Amino acid sequence: MAILFDTQLKAGSILRCEGREVIDIHSEEANHCHPKRVCVLNLLTDKPEAETQWLRGLSYADCDVSVTFFMVESYIPRHTCREYLGKYYRTTSQIMEEQYDGLIVTGADVERYSFETLGIWPELEKIFDWADGHVNATFFSCWASMAAAYHYYGIHKESTGPKISGVYSHTMPHPEHALMNDITAPIYIPQSRYTRPEESEVFEKLTVLAQSENGWPTVYCDDEKRRLFVVGHWEYEPYILKNQYVRDISRGLDPQAPANYFDLNGNIRTDQDWSHSFHLMMRNWVKHYVCGKVG
Repeated sequence: MAILFDTQLKAGSILRCEGREVIDIHSEEANHCHPKRVCVLNLLTDKPEAETQWLRGLSYADCDVSVTFFMVESYIPRHTCREYLGKYYRTTSQIMEEQYDGLIVTGADVERYSFETLGIWPELEKIFDWADGHVNATFFSCWASMAAAYHYYGIHKESTGPKISGVYSHTMPHPEHALMNDITAPIYIPQSRYTRPEESEVFEKLTVLAQSENGWPTVYCDDEKRRLFVVGHWEYEPYILKNQYVRDISRGLDPQAPANYFDLNGNIRTDQDWSHSFHLMMRNWVKHYVCGKVG
C-alpha cells in the first residue's frame, strides 16, 4: 500500500530507495486514492530524521495513508529554518477545523521540566482535547506519551536520576491483544530519557502491552478511546543512540554508554532488531485503531 506525502521531503527519496510505495500528495495519482488521513505533530529537533522514521512506519499499513505534518504555534524551533517549516508544516490553528483518522505526537527534549511550566503546554492540552472530537485514534511517543497520560488520566512522571539510554527487551503481558498481532517477545525498544511514568498508576488505569526487563510499562493503551502510548523511541534507527551518546560527551555531560547497545569491540550490536516489531505495531495501529476495527 502507498504512503502519500510531499515527496520533496528528504524521506521521499529515502523511502523510494527502500522500495516503499510512495505517492506525492500533490500529484494527479493522489487524486485517485482514498487514503486514511494521519497528522503528525513533530516536536523533535531533527525534523527530517523524525519525518522519515514515522513515514517509514506508516508505509507498512495495510491501506493507503496520507500524512500531514504540523507544529505548535507557541514555540518556533531554533534548529529548523522558518522557510522549511512554512513549506512543509501546518500549524495548530490550521488543522483545528479538520477531521483526521489518526494523530501521532512525537517525543520532545523537554522532559526534565514539569508539564505546566512549559510555554507550549496550554497549546498541547488544546490539541489533546481537539483530538477527542476530530481524530479517530492517537499514538503518543516517548515524552508525548507521558504528557498525554498526565492530561487524560492524571498519571504523573518522575525522574529516573541518571539518563536511561540503551536498548531494553520486553515481555508481552497481553499477546492476544489486536495491537500485538504477529509481534513476538522479546520486543526490543530503544530508550533515551530522564523521566518515567508512575508505574502503579499506569497499571491501574491502562492496559500494558509491553513491559521491560526492569519492570517498566513501556507500551500501553486505552482501547475505548483508541489511544496508544509508547514510552521510548521504537521508531529510532540503529545509529541514533550512538549519535546522542557522542553528542552528550561533547557537551561535557559524562554520560554512561547506552545499555545493551555496543558489542565488546564498541560497535553497534546487530542482534537486536526492533524495526520489524515497530513496523508491525504501526500496521496494527492503523488497522485496529485508525480504521476503527478494535477487538
